[in-house]
Amino acid sequence: MIWVGDKNPNYSLNVSLLKDLFPDSKYILLLRDFRDNVLSYKNVPFDLNNTGALAYRWKYYNLSAKRSLSKLAQPYLEIKYEDLVTNPEHCLNRICEHLGVTYIPEMLEFYKTIDADQRSWHRYINSPLTAENVGRWKKELTVTEVRTIESICGSAAKKFSCQVYSKPVPLDYLRIVLGYTLGVFFSMLERAISLIPYRFRIYILNTYRKMVGVK
Repeated sequence: MIWVGDKNPNYSLNVSLLKDLFPDSKYILLLRDFRDNVLSYKNVPFDLNNTGALAYRWKYYNLSAKRSLSKLAQPYLEIKYEDLVTNPEHCLNRICEHLGVTYIPEMLEFYKTIDADQRSWHRYINSPLTAENVGRWKKELTVTEVRTIESICGSAAKKFSCQVYSKPVPLDYLRIVLGYTLGVFFSMLERAISLIPYRFRIYILNTYRKMVGVK
């Protein structure tokens, strides 16, 4: 048997459709710390640059995925990004066991044969797994940004065993409400776009990237 893997955040919103299309499929929920996730998206040139909106999206997508996956007849596997990059052999053994395949050490040498493009957000694909991006939020996000993110994601983060360290102060609430509102709007927009036929969806995506100067 040959397994084909595909990773796309939008799949979090379409688990039931994927199950209908691919009844023998198996699912892995790859979860990243919500603060590092927001920071990562803030660093790409084509995405939202609003901390609160990105925080809401992390919450919405991951809760949607977990809720949908929990309804499936067969169990899914939940892997933390931080565990994958710090202890990859252990995580890959768990993934292989979940898929019913044999783990081989060469799996960790994927970067030797992959031919990735040169887009900045793909730059790590041609390199070994690294933990250098774990916890970057502690240095690169402001205290205000952290409070905003943790206020929006707090209850959801705890469901995924993520620690929350801060509480909002009165001056944060306008920023939180604005970010939450933008997050709801753009998440609903992304959900609607995900229902458009693939050919037109790609056209919309490419048009948008040209508008913001991304090749």
